[in-house]
Amino acid sequence: PLPGAGYSQQSRFDMESVVEGGVDACMNGAAGYILTLGVVDAARGHGLAKQLLQKTMDSIRQQLGPKLKAIWVHVVEYNAPAISLYEHMGLQMVRHFPRFYCFHNQYWDSLLYVLYENGGRPPNDLKAQVWRDEML
Repeated sequence: PLPGAGYSQQSRFDMESVVEGGVDACMNGAAGYILTLGVVDAARGHGLAKQLLQKTMDSIRQQLGPKLKAIWVHVVEYNAPAISLYEHMGLQMVRHFPRFYCFHNQYWDSLLYVLYENGGRPPNDLKAQVWRDEML
């Protein structure tokens, strides 16, 4: 797989929010996770992030084939250029996770973005999941 394309065999707590079927669907190849994607400051503004994202998504599509229902990624709330890119590439914001990241002893929220393909869709109970998570 390409660097940044997540193919871990370990489930994540947020998989329940990605696609109908939750963790089981994700772990059985219905979803591909892009773990991280970044471009150094000196190389920004040349379309490299878009190319990296496109190549990574193409690799996920090739490896998972027609059973792929979703490609998902987390982005820190203040990364406006990444959010803009994800939205431009068709990903939609599905969840907000408070205090997801901790950088230099400061907490930051995460936004979960998902691109649905091949009839994929968010879980039917996503609103209930969000409500439950926020109440706990």
